[in-house]
Amino acid sequence: MKVKDETVNLSGLVPEMRNYLPVIEQVYTEFHTELVVTSANDGKHGNGSLHYEGKAVDTRTWNVLD
Repeated sequence: MKVKDETVNLSGLVPEMRNYLPVIEQVYTEFHTELVVTSANDGKHGNGSLHYEGKAVDTRTWNVLD
C-alpha cells in the first residue's frame, strides 16, 4: 500500500478503518494492482462525510484492470 502523496493523512483513522486497510490491499493484490490511498482524514469532502471522523478512505481505481 502507498499513499498518493504527502497530503494524505492516515494518522486520524479509527482503529477499525486501519484494520480494514490490509483487507482492501488484498483485494487490490488479487487484481494485480497496488493499493493507492488518495484521501483519508484530509482534503475537502461533503458535509457529514465519514472522512472527517477517520472512518473513510478514497482509493485509486483507474489502475484496476477489468
